[in-house]
Amino acid sequence: MNDNNPSPNLSPDELTRKGEEIYLNDLKDKLEQTNRGEYVVIEVDSGKYFIDKDVTVALEKAKTEYPQKLFFIVQIGTLQRNTLNYKQAKNEWLF
Repeated sequence: MNDNNPSPNLSPDELTRKGEEIYLNDLKDKLEQTNRGEYVVIEVDSGKYFIDKDVTVALEKAKTEYPQKLFFIVQIGTLQRNTLNYKQAKNEWLF
């Protein structure tokens, strides 16, 4: 599979489950020490993540490397579901 193509059968629920799993198991403890309140955008297939104080900037960093991917987004230190998934279509959000 090309790393730049979205997973063909990845539902929003599966994206959220995988993103939460990566955040909670691999990133939470490390990122909360130095980046609390910032945003992390996670590409769930690779586990690669992008951080910034501005969610739009973090997302643009991710989209630069993975322009066709779906992402899990969370504010570090919380799992509030106000911005969880970014869809392929430009500026189309799933809640």
